[in-house]
Amino acid sequence: MRVQVAERDGGAASATALAHLASLAMTIEIPAPRATDRFRRDFASLTAEQRAAFRAAAAKFVVDLEAGTFRPGLRVKGVQGAAGVFEMTWADDGQATFQYVSAVREGETHIVWRRIGTHDIFTRP
Repeated sequence: MRVQVAERDGGAASATALAHLASLAMTIEIPAPRATDRFRRDFASLTAEQRAAFRAAAAKFVVDLEAGTFRPGLRVKGVQGAAGVFEMTWADDGQATFQYVSAVREGETHIVWRRIGTHDIFTRP
């Protein structure tokens, strides 16, 4: 399955396209929507607004993961002091950590979400 974003206004995706991607982000199977139990608990503790913001960012993340390069706004980078763990920024004080795992389907990139929340998650990413 390949997801594409409609672009308008010099590269800004339409609100409808982003809402559609956000709804797909937690249901599509590419990449595998796997998460640790800790991530699920963290996610449940977020406000509805925070969960919506993460879903919108995760939709962009999925598209970028398939493309093999991340847009600067997601600020994807390695977590200092935690080999193999990466972070993605989904709000001003909203980060999620993930790690790459073996592909469930050959030729696809898969991740496991580890933590989500504020900068405090970096004490145990």
